[in-house]
Amino acid sequence: MTEVLTMGMSVGDEMGAQAWLEERVMCWREAGWSVVMSEVSPDPHARPLITLTLSRPEALNALSLGAIKVFHELVAWLECLEAEQSLGAVILTGAGGRFIAGGDLKELHNVKASEEARELSASLQHTLSRLSALKAPVLSAIEGFAIGGGAEVALATDLCVMARDAYVRFAQRGLGLCTAWGGSRHLARAVGPRQAFALLSRNDKIYADEALSLGVAHRLSEPGEALKVATEWASALASTPEASAALKALTLQPASSIEEEQSAERERFEQLWTASQHWARVEAFWDQQRARRLTSTPAPVSSTQPSTKRGLFVVFEGIDGAGTTTQAQLLTQAISALGEVAHFTNEPSEGVIGALTRRALRGETLGREGRPLPSEAIALMFAADRADHWRNEIEPRLARGEHVICDRYLYSSIAYQGLEHPEAWVRGLNNPFPAPDLLIYLQASASLGAERRAARGGAPDRYEVDELQEKIALAYDRLCAEAGALTLNAALSIEDLAERCLRAFEHTASLEESVTT
Repeated sequence: MTEVLTMGMSVGDEMGAQAWLEERVMCWREAGWSVVMSEVSPDPHARPLITLTLSRPEALNALSLGAIKVFHELVAWLECLEAEQSLGAVILTGAGGRFIAGGDLKELHNVKASEEARELSASLQHTLSRLSALKAPVLSAIEGFAIGGGAEVALATDLCVMARDAYVRFAQRGLGLCTAWGGSRHLARAVGPRQAFALLSRNDKIYADEALSLGVAHRLSEPGEALKVATEWASALASTPEASAALKALTLQPASSIEEEQSAERERFEQLWTASQHWARVEAFWDQQRARRLTSTPAPVSSTQPSTKRGLFVVFEGIDGAGTTTQAQLLTQAISALGEVAHFTNEPSEGVIGALTRRALRGETLGREGRPLPSEAIALMFAADRADHWRNEIEPRLARGEHVICDRYLYSSIAYQGLEHPEAWVRGLNNPFPAPDLLIYLQASASLGAERRAARGGAPDRYEVDELQEKIALAYDRLCAEAGALTLNAALSIEDLAERCLRAFEHTASLEESVTT
């Protein structure tokens, strides 16, 4: 390792080299970067392969100012290696099953002056331009996700390998921003200007299959093997360094107007970063995250005992017969098979109020003078059951780090009881309850639901009427779109749906911990 890291640096005698090495390794590690050099072949013409890995798990691998500064230093070191003909290829990746989640907004929250915004853009523009300008091929290996600025970092590399379940998301527009680190230019050259504009405007997840078809990614790997595939590819390129460098120069030669393009991007980013709309969007995003956190504050833990990471709350919604119960149970089993604690539950709950609510739905619980309970009472019973369910079952399990998978939640109350009462009143009853971390909507037609209900048999409850189900389906469509749910076609096979639900769970980002661009 000493020989590896001191190559390309003039550090004096051997003792001086060792001292420099120890100092730089410590600084690089403190900033989250690790460096590995590999000899790719005994062939005397082959050159070493360098792998740069960012590991900042507390911030989903978001780039802090310190990490950006070290990144610049690492690229300078790569340039020195290349000058000494000691560089065959470079791989950029992230640790912990994810790539890079852009800039660390928690750290950058106070960066609001124009000069600071311009410098924030210029710093990584310069670093990534120098990285792209290396004669040696540069590859990115993406697991999990590359979000916002992290996607820009990936685009600055020559070749990209993505795990099949990974995704890219351009989150800039959603925060009232444009790209800052050369992403618009790199994307336009990769997919064309109009397609680049379309992708940058979407603000949703672009999974690996689509990324490959667009030219954003160039090879796919099985989950967990992106670095392995990238290493094999990079090793082959490093084994023929002159040929690989020539092919890169012939196909990826930067345009002569790069400085003008970068200057224009810096100017626009500076204006947008300091604009009131951007900061209003940021504050709104923080408010959404605070709303997801519950009113209870975890008890402090000692420095010698790690805190328990909060579990994820996943909710399935859909009309009767959509398959929410089946998929919620399958997801619970799949998570448990991964070695994590998962708990299945449903609404109405299995508690005292839930049991009474189910009886009321079947018409078995009567009111005064033997009359059916009024619809207002049933709506209030759902809300009362949800309060008991949340406070005494769901919340304690989440706080212990368990994942809770719930069949139906507050959206069902709005969709169902909203047909009989003013929606604002029903929403008011459910305002105390937080949104789930992941909402999965199994979209089914009323006819499909009716067919499945008939197949399973049993007496229908007060809402299992075809005419009502059609209205409920429309209400669900609107509510789940507003809530940003993952919408899946309930007519797909049970196995296909289960696979998609598990993939969605695995890639639900813990944005409560670190907001990134």
